[in-house]
Amino acid sequence: SVRDNRSRFFFPNEWESFIQQIKPEKKLIYETAIQTGGRIEELLNLKPRDFDWTRNNLTLRVTKIKAKKGEKIGAMRTLPVSSQYIRKVKSYINKNNIKDDEFLFKLTKQAVWQMMRRKLKGVVEDDWNFGLHNIRKTHGNWLKALDIDAQEICTRLGHDFNTYLKH
Repeated sequence: SVRDNRSRFFFPNEWESFIQQIKPEKKLIYETAIQTGGRIEELLNLKPRDFDWTRNNLTLRVTKIKAKKGEKIGAMRTLPVSSQYIRKVKSYINKNNIKDDEFLFKLTKQAVWQMMRRKLKGVVEDDWNFGLHNIRKTHGNWLKALDIDAQEICTRLGHDFNTYLKH
């Protein structure tokens, strides 16, 4: 089936129903997506060293390269995250014995996408309208609903203001 609504995002009750369907050992990738608004490729490149445990920050070191803007490498983004999320990440790292320079998630983009597609069935009525990028849209929309400044939303999503307005 083809998506007919590319701007669809999760409503809070839909997100809660979805995340409850995910096995505990796989939840963190989705929680990281909703906490940061990061692109899946950015999140799959996270390592424990990318976290500032004392300041509750996360640095996305591998980001989208905007070739049209003349970038040769993506611009790193440092994002504040909740202390509750930081505790979950620490626990995940310790439980899985992940070294500081190892990838946090040993998953492929396709595996994360397929798991999402399977778990969305029966959770949202129009599950065909969802992809991994919809979690980013959800993050941005929830920040907007919380009346977060547009510049902050742009920074978190790695967008310029024109892209923000377009979306």
